[in-house]
Amino acid sequence: MSSHPRVLFISPRTERPRYQSLPMIGIASIASYLRERDYEVDILDATVQDISFEGVAEYVSYLKPDVVGATCIAPTYQSALKHLEAIKRKCPDVITMFGGSHATALHRETVEKNPFVDYLVRQEGEITAHDLISTLWNGGDVSKVKGMTYRKNGETMVTEPRPFIKDLDSLPYPALDLLPLHEYYFELHGFASKKDLVLPFMVGRGCYGKCGFCAAVQMWGGPRLRSVDSVIKELCYMRDTYHMTKLFSYDDLISANKRWLKEFCQKYIENGLSHIGWSCDARADSLDDETLRWLKKANCRFILFGLEFGTQRLLDMANKRLNLSKVKETIKLTRKHGIGALGSFIIGYPTETREEILTTARFARSLHLDCIYMSLAMPYPGTDMYKYCQEHDLFLGEQTDEAFGAVRIPMVKLEGMTAKEITALFGKAHRIIKFSPAYIYNKARMRLRGEA
Repeated sequence: MSSHPRVLFISPRTERPRYQSLPMIGIASIASYLRERDYEVDILDATVQDISFEGVAEYVSYLKPDVVGATCIAPTYQSALKHLEAIKRKCPDVITMFGGSHATALHRETVEKNPFVDYLVRQEGEITAHDLISTLWNGGDVSKVKGMTYRKNGETMVTEPRPFIKDLDSLPYPALDLLPLHEYYFELHGFASKKDLVLPFMVGRGCYGKCGFCAAVQMWGGPRLRSVDSVIKELCYMRDTYHMTKLFSYDDLISANKRWLKEFCQKYIENGLSHIGWSCDARADSLDDETLRWLKKANCRFILFGLEFGTQRLLDMANKRLNLSKVKETIKLTRKHGIGALGSFIIGYPTETREEILTTARFARSLHLDCIYMSLAMPYPGTDMYKYCQEHDLFLGEQTDEAFGAVRIPMVKLEGMTAKEITALFGKAHRIIKFSPAYIYNKARMRLRGEA
């Protein structure tokens, strides 16, 4: 082994559309943490660089890293495993490391079924990845490394959980320079086009909510915010280094603390960043008139609201803790301030009926949103929804990368409906929304604004 370990991180090959591609900030953060400690680190994005599984293995053979790490979310789990299998076959001596939200949820199963996975890093990866590699390099005892799942003498070993990082300001900025930044593009008419360099940022980790369909709490724990000054300093660095034209917040919780968000907007303006438009996610019950006024001043262009359902019963069942009456009020207020309002909805949640699906579609239509994202319910491992489907035998079809990555492949059984009927009902819900005069007008307005 070399004196300074060389690590290659792989963002797995997927079939996701290029217009939805954004830099993987998670592996960039781990890479930065290791590089700060004198590791040689590289990142390969097999999707945007269009590299086959065999091509990635050939690259590993050429680069000769000591460790190869792959990360995954639900739509890339099997792809990431396929990468590691091909790499291990080509380079049997390389140490393989696996992580990400889906791998964390299925850590025992993953290690037991896939002998080409040497070590699995659960939850946050920065400290655990460093601790693991350092331990291996120094001949230490891997069983002492917290947050690990691995095999030893044919037995699956699960070490004690690693505490979440309390001081997120202590982490270095993600190593975006290791990514092919100009190969990514995120298209949203009225906000970003192919010519824009859209970069992600994160203000914290975890979430205040405990929604039944979301794995954020399992992966990141409770909410932890960075200081406003730390985030602004990073954004200034990104502006001066990468000259991005747009920003995209990955956060689940940016709107949860109104005092924090107001200070962020103020300092965003004070530091000369307000020429850079940005977008974020928010809960519909977390914004008020003053907060939206500051968001507009700071050039927040679009807000994506996780609205999910048009019936209070399903909102309550999913533990969304959101009141339908508040949704309409917030969307109206957002549009009043000239900020684009986007909404995401879930169709086909466990126990949902035909009429409830159509009610959600009509509710979404009534909001006059600028853009609507709809997907069929996806039971992510580790979520309450997944457990409910397990307990009630509601899984429909195989849990493949394709199913998790698509919006039109039914994964949950609904009473009295076949998979074909669920897909047809999804299409009908789509038409109810997207053939409305208001939606067509908003989309045309966004398109014209994006081309201006």
